[in-house]
Amino acid sequence: MKKNILNELGKRIVFFDGGMGTLLQERGLEAGELPENWNLKHPDIIRELHRDYLNAGADIILANTFGANELKFPDNLEEIVTKGVQNAKKAVEETGKDGYVALDVGPTGKLLKPLGTLDFEDAVSIFARTIKAGAAAGADLILIETMSDTYELKAAMLAAKENSDLPVMATVIFGENGKMLTGATPEAVTALLEGLGADAFGMNCGLGPKQMKPIFERLAKSASIPLIINPNAGLPRSENGKTVFDVDPAEFAEDMKIFAEEGAWLMGGCCGTTPAHIKALVEACKDAMPKPLTDKNLTLVSSYSHAVELGKMPMLIGERINPTGKSKFKQALRDRNMEYILEMGVKQSDAGAQILDVNVGLPEINEPELMKETVYQLQSILDAPLQIDTTNMEAMEQALRIYNGKPMINSVNGKQEIMTSRYLTIYEQVMNYCDAVGLGIFTVLGVYTAHGEGYDGIFFLVFLGMMTGIGGGLIRDILADTMPFILYKHIYAMAAFAGALVCVLLIHIHLYLALAAGTAVVIVIRVLATHYCWDLPRPLHEKDAHTKTKNLSENSNADDT
Repeated sequence: MKKNILNELGKRIVFFDGGMGTLLQERGLEAGELPENWNLKHPDIIRELHRDYLNAGADIILANTFGANELKFPDNLEEIVTKGVQNAKKAVEETGKDGYVALDVGPTGKLLKPLGTLDFEDAVSIFARTIKAGAAAGADLILIETMSDTYELKAAMLAAKENSDLPVMATVIFGENGKMLTGATPEAVTALLEGLGADAFGMNCGLGPKQMKPIFERLAKSASIPLIINPNAGLPRSENGKTVFDVDPAEFAEDMKIFAEEGAWLMGGCCGTTPAHIKALVEACKDAMPKPLTDKNLTLVSSYSHAVELGKMPMLIGERINPTGKSKFKQALRDRNMEYILEMGVKQSDAGAQILDVNVGLPEINEPELMKETVYQLQSILDAPLQIDTTNMEAMEQALRIYNGKPMINSVNGKQEIMTSRYLTIYEQVMNYCDAVGLGIFTVLGVYTAHGEGYDGIFFLVFLGMMTGIGGGLIRDILADTMPFILYKHIYAMAAFAGALVCVLLIHIHLYLALAAGTAVVIVIRVLATHYCWDLPRPLHEKDAHTKTKNLSENSNADDT
């Protein structure tokens, strides 16, 4: 049975290893040389460093895979990662220690959009390739570390959760101002990582133990899961062209004891720390016991920069990004006028709204697509947390995936049995297929019946087929007190039209061929339309008409003020 580091948490302080880059430089790593290549070129040196940390008392050693991603290693990434994990596992075996090997996942080296050029889903894919290789090589856990951007952090977390069943931990870099490079506060990071299901999280690099203390205190006040602290050996400085750190092992260990008292469950080092630092740390904290976790009972929503706590005082939620009773906003949605939508967000934020509601639901638009675009655009110019307001599960899922933070959710059935049901998605898929089959069968039966009664004419037969096909669904939706599907998914009626037409064209050639072909056309169009969110384009003359009535709408609709 594969050992699980999570079984060790809470029983004692768990120790990470320390720096790798500085030690490799001492052994001949040249400036600009990729350290991960040493997994292949000098595996003996890599294993030696791992053994030194294990013998110093480290429980978790990081595979030499920090910079291993397809941007740096497009041709041999899997080989680099596999060898890195294997070297670490071999070192554990050679020492006879009961150590754990973490796949070390660092930043890609590129900024994500809108600050940089890397697309969010591309980042997820980049991380996924590394994680698949590391998991296959036998890593015991994943540590996502040295992250300075919450959006890249989320991409890495999603990749880890979607491509492995390993425990996932994460550490980020805070500056002395208590913020990440892209502005996130400790509370925002807490909300994000707890929401994404991290098994433990904390901070590393950038600062020494003394500088990390006030930031760690904020993490401890907000976090309800195990915390990690992996500082540098003080603040770096340049000396004779070399980067040096001034905190020696004894001082490092003394400074670190306070973190065990304040709630750290996992402790180690980063840049400038050596096996001597880890040995001193382990010795200083050998008798320390992890502080029991407490549920902080904080209801947090966050953007990329900050978190908002609900429950202590009233929160102002801007509701203007919502088409209900707003004709101008409805038209902006139809025209995909993102400038107008963003303007509504900016005005509300400037007026003091602490959270912005986002609702783009109109019957005639592709809600999942527009919701995704709206959320992405809003979060690129505003730092207020968003409230995703939709009953469309696909729109909700897409918005949540690309949202940079932890949003509020509105208008979704929150019954426990529905929220936790593992069969909900399967049920929805099965029902969709059944609906498609039913639409196809009833459509061709309508054509068949009319033709059997002696009716003729392509238009009339197609019309009867369509009415027969969509009529049942129309009655069903009315009885269920829901908006009829045909009113907001034009492709539904279009599928019936296409199937009926094929059936009519073939019915004089071969009856059963006509029935089968017509049914098949309806089913294929409906299934593909659902999968790809197809909808009919709006006619150009419709846009022209709206343009002509623009002034009238502006003057006559009091709800748009």
